[in-house]
Amino acid sequence: MAGALLLLTTSTATFDDVVPWLVLGAAALFAAQPVLRRTLDRGDAHPRVRPVLLVVGVFAASVYGGYFGAAMGVMFLAILGLALPLSLAHTSGLRAVLSMIVNGIAAVVFLVHGGLAWEAVGLLAAGSLAGGYAGARLALALPAPALRVVVILIALGTAVKLFL
Repeated sequence: MAGALLLLTTSTATFDDVVPWLVLGAAALFAAQPVLRRTLDRGDAHPRVRPVLLVVGVFAASVYGGYFGAAMGVMFLAILGLALPLSLAHTSGLRAVLSMIVNGIAAVVFLVHGGLAWEAVGLLAAGSLAGGYAGARLALALPAPALRVVVILIALGTAVKLFL
């Protein structure tokens, strides 16, 4: 809700200025996640759950997602990868569920606020369903290093497009 309300109260100019940096930041965090994870683990043989990082990180990524949905999944993958000792394929499944929840709550805020372009909503919903399905299949099919490269390249390409 916080991200959606933030979006409704900020100017278009501010949104246009901030969004490319948000996507670039998500890509950088996801790219640095393996190094950050090793640093956090400090050589522990058994990686552990980091509940504070999980709660704070998921909250921050949810605000980000309510404000600007693009690359929200990249943020979730980075946070979940740092906070949970799970594979990239498993965190990808959690990312999908969290993204649906955040998008659903943001949609309710926007419905209450009104002024939705229903044609765009329908296209976005169809694209999200198709992309979510294809992304999940890809996450299961690719080895983790290749999946990481694909996600980073898509996020960087999106950031470049937004900067232009």
